[in-house]
Amino acid sequence: MKINKQMLSEVAQLKQEILQRTREKNVNDDLYTNLTELYFDIINAISEVSPEKTPKIHYYANLLEQEIQFYSPMDAYIVGASAKERSDEKQVCWGYQYAIARKISEQKLDIEIQMNFNELAELLRSKHELINAFTKIYRKVHGAIMHNIFDFIKLGRASAAA
Repeated sequence: MKINKQMLSEVAQLKQEILQRTREKNVNDDLYTNLTELYFDIINAISEVSPEKTPKIHYYANLLEQEIQFYSPMDAYIVGASAKERSDEKQVCWGYQYAIARKISEQKLDIEIQMNFNELAELLRSKHELINAFTKIYRKVHGAIMHNIFDFIKLGRASAAA
């Protein structure tokens, strides 16, 4: 499928709406502050045990960001537009989700995320719940597109129907 200006405009507009809505919600819920506090709490807790390993939280956050980057609004839009006639919406969404999971798995990113999560949890010892909270909030704060990816598939399907 060839990408045109209308497609780019529709995707960009929806993306901005989602990001704006998410920013407002994150500010209202103090998620930016919570994430920063968790980051520093983790650094402080690790530095008590093994100061040289404090950069591991930064590396872990980078891995989470890589995972999030697999979700492409334009790719999801194209999948929706291309699959309009072939299957129902849920099947298209699941197919997209499966393709992303396969890409993440092929890159062994899921394994690396889990290994780093486990290592951080071990370093944090009795404060291991910090890494659970950090992961959850990081994905909420930075994963707006990932969490709303099906909206782009729906937009593609609706545009193809028009």
